[in-house]
Amino acid sequence: MDIFWMLLAKSVIISGTLAVTLTWVVAYLAVTGREIPDILAQALIAIIAFFFGQRQEMLAQWSKELLEYKAELRAKDELRVKEAKDDVPDIRNPAAR
Repeated sequence: MDIFWMLLAKSVIISGTLAVTLTWVVAYLAVTGREIPDILAQALIAIIAFFFGQRQEMLAQWSKELLEYKAELRAKDELRVKEAKDDVPDIRNPAAR
């Protein structure tokens, strides 16, 4: 449910709902043979462009966060490997025992 409120705050839910509703209205008008007002067609184009632009921006942000998270995990792994190597005694050097 937290995701819903986050998406609502970023107006993804609202723009998506508007895009779908307006698409259905324009499709209904086209199927019934009625004239589609220019303002409605322009609004549909603007809302769909905004919706997909916003999604693209969100995907780019998530990709950036994922890359940062992977780099952080890689750094932790490298540190863990280094610490493990430091704990292993050198059997070739008898003085190290």
